[in-house]
Amino acid sequence: MSPVAARAALHAGLVSAVVFSLFACGSDSTQPSGAGPLKAPTAKTLRGCRTAVYGDIDPRARSEATVAGPLELLAGSESDRLEPDGVAKVLAVLRAGETVTLAVPESERGRLSLLYDLSGPGPRRPLRLSDGVSAVRFSACAGGIVAGTRVKGASESQFNGGFFVRGAHCAPIEVWVEGREEPLRRWLPFGTGGRPCPAGARA
Repeated sequence: MSPVAARAALHAGLVSAVVFSLFACGSDSTQPSGAGPLKAPTAKTLRGCRTAVYGDIDPRARSEATVAGPLELLAGSESDRLEPDGVAKVLAVLRAGETVTLAVPESERGRLSLLYDLSGPGPRRPLRLSDGVSAVRFSACAGGIVAGTRVKGASESQFNGGFFVRGAHCAPIEVWVEGREEPLRRWLPFGTGGRPCPAGARA
């Protein structure tokens, strides 16, 4: 895929025309027993209400989403067929009024990065692991608002983008919900042929 086409694919987002198949499992905390409060990592990419997108989501996609508190992550079926190194589109859907930080654990940063900074044209070459970041902060619109525009009944914000993945594996992620002292941890299977990550997987 050309650099321009790869960038356009990320901007397109994920809507009902895409067949979804993302499974995940995980725990709600990574805090060791007796440790003090943890702190969310500083995000280099910030996505707020006016950068949100909108599209109809297939009910099947919703049922197969990876859920971590107020955040849902929906990946296209191409994530099952991911090449050894490649970009997987993952739509982030956040409940209205919520703020979360999506982060890649330090141990995983050599093979996973987040590609949600769509503010510029991007590099004129195929995307690389180093083009992504290790943390993204999402802030959803208030209820009834989509990308700064009033929409009756709107209860969530959608943020298009994805992950750069190096090698097929169950990828651990952390979701830091504003107001919580501990992250929620989940595992996303990339290039695993649609098989869910086993319970307790530590990739």
